[in-house]
Amino acid sequence: MRRNDIDWLASPADDQTAWQALDYLNLYRCFVALLFSGLFFTPLMQDALAPNALLSGRVLTGVYILVGGLLLALGRYRGGAVVIQAGCGIAFDLLGTFAMLYIIGGIGSGVGVLLVGTTGAAGVLLPVRVSLSIAAGATLVLLWQTTVNVIQGIEPFAVIAPAGMLGAAYFATTLLGHYLARRARESQRLARQQSVDLAQLAEFNELIVARMRTGILIVGHDNLAHAMNEAAWYLMGMPQQRSGPLDALAPELLDSLEHWRKTARHLNQPIALAPAVPEVVPRFARLSANEYAETLVFLEDTSMISRRAQELTLTSLGRLSASIAHEIRNPLAAISHSAQLLAEAESLTPPDRRLSQIISRHCARMNDIIENVLQIARQEPSRPEAVRLGDWLQQFVKDFSHHHELGEHAIEVRVDNPDVAGLIDPGHLQQVMWNLCQNAFKYGHGGAKGARVTLSAGYLNGDGGPIIDVIDQGEGIPEKDRKRIFQPFFTSSRDGTGLGLYICQQLCASNQAELEYIPAANGSTFRISMAAPPPGA
Repeated sequence: MRRNDIDWLASPADDQTAWQALDYLNLYRCFVALLFSGLFFTPLMQDALAPNALLSGRVLTGVYILVGGLLLALGRYRGGAVVIQAGCGIAFDLLGTFAMLYIIGGIGSGVGVLLVGTTGAAGVLLPVRVSLSIAAGATLVLLWQTTVNVIQGIEPFAVIAPAGMLGAAYFATTLLGHYLARRARESQRLARQQSVDLAQLAEFNELIVARMRTGILIVGHDNLAHAMNEAAWYLMGMPQQRSGPLDALAPELLDSLEHWRKTARHLNQPIALAPAVPEVVPRFARLSANEYAETLVFLEDTSMISRRAQELTLTSLGRLSASIAHEIRNPLAAISHSAQLLAEAESLTPPDRRLSQIISRHCARMNDIIENVLQIARQEPSRPEAVRLGDWLQQFVKDFSHHHELGEHAIEVRVDNPDVAGLIDPGHLQQVMWNLCQNAFKYGHGGAKGARVTLSAGYLNGDGGPIIDVIDQGEGIPEKDRKRIFQPFFTSSRDGTGLGLYICQQLCASNQAELEYIPAANGSTFRISMAAPPPGA
C-alpha cells in the first residue's frame, strides 16, 4: 500500500483524542435528533407542512434517533476504527440533513446551518483531503438543491447568496477544525515527550542520589526522616526502617540538627551515628526559605575525607621525592667516582681500601633507590594487549639468561596450554618478571643446590583466568613478613631497597592484574593473575 493511501485512511489525531472528539460528535447528533423531534412531534410544524411531508419528517426523525443512539453506543464501546465510525456517522449526517432540508422546504428553514458542526468535526476526525471533499460535496449538494428550488419557484433567487455563504462556512469550519486538531496533536505530543523526559530525569536523579558516597536524607520540620540513600543508611548503622523519628534513628544527628536550626551554624565535629561505622560530619540545608520546610542532611564520611587527603599528600610527596632524588644523583655520582679513584691509589692502606669499598657499595645502593623512586614518579599508563604467554616466556628467558650469563638449565619454562594468553602491557610485564626473577636468583638460592627458577604459564585451576607463576627453591618468606612485602621501603636484606615488589604490584594494578605471594613447602611462588583478552584479539 502506498503512503498516500495510508494518509487517506489514517486519523489525523491520536486514538484517545479522536475517540473524545467522536463522543462530542455523537452527542451533537443526539442534540440534532432532539431538535428534529421538537419540530415534528409538536404543533410547531403541523400547520406549515403537508401531511405527507410531516409523516416523512417524523419517520426521518425516528431513523435519526435510532442511528444516533446506535453510533453513540458504538463510540462508548470503542469498537472498530475511529475513522470508520466517524466517516459513517458524518455520511449519515449529510444524507439526513439534506433529506430534512428537502422535506422542510430549502435553505430558508435554517436546517443547513446544522452541517457546520458536522463539517468541523470532519476536519478534526478525518484526514484533511477527505474532510475537504466532504465540505465540497455538501456545498455542491446545497447549491444544487437551492438552485432546483429557485427554478421550481419554491424559493426566491435571493437565497443563492446565503447558500454560497453557507458552503463557504462549511469549508471554513473544516479548515478550522483541522488546524485546531493539528495544534492539539502537537501540544499533546510535546507534553508526552516532556513527561517522558521528566520521568527519565527523575530516574536519573534518583540513581545519582542512590549511588552517591555522601549520605543524604530528608528530615521534616517535625524531625521525621522521610527518605535516605544507601550511603546514609549505611552510615546510620543500617537501621531496619529507612524512615521514622530522627531521635530513634540517630539521636546524635538530631542534636546537631537542633543546634544548626538555632544558631544557623554547623558544629564541624565528627560524630558516630552507630557502632562499627565511620564517623560523619553532618551538613544541613533547607529545601526552601520557609522555616517549616524540609531539611536536606548531608553526611560526609570522615574516612573518605582522610583517604582523599592522604592521596593528595602521597601525590605531593611523590613529586617531592622525585625532585629530591633527581638532585641527589649528581653529588652521589661525584662521591662514587671519587671512591673509585681513591681505590686505585697505590699508597692506600687495606683499612682505607675497605672504607672505599663500603662507600662504593652504599653509593650503588643509593643509586638503586633513586632509580626506583624516579621510576615510580614517571610511570606511564599501561597499554594492555593480548600476549601469548608461552612464546613470550621463551623469549624472556633467552634475554634474561643472556644478560645475567646463566646456564642453560637455570630457568625452566612450563606451559600448560600453548594457546594461553593474557591481556597486559608487554613492557610492564617485562619489568615485573625481570624484578621477580632477579629476586628469585638472589634470595631463592636453595642452599647448596644452587639457584633454579621455574616459570609456569596456564589457567588458574585449569579453567580460570591466565596466570604466570615464578617459583624458586629458597627458604621462603617468614610468615611475620608476608603482609609487608609489598609495602614501599620494606626489606629484610641490608642491600635491598624495599621498592622492587612495590613497583611490581603497582605495575600489575595499572594493568588490572594482581600480584600475590603464595607460600610453599619447598620455596616461594609469586603469581601474576591477569585478565583474558577478548575473543578474536
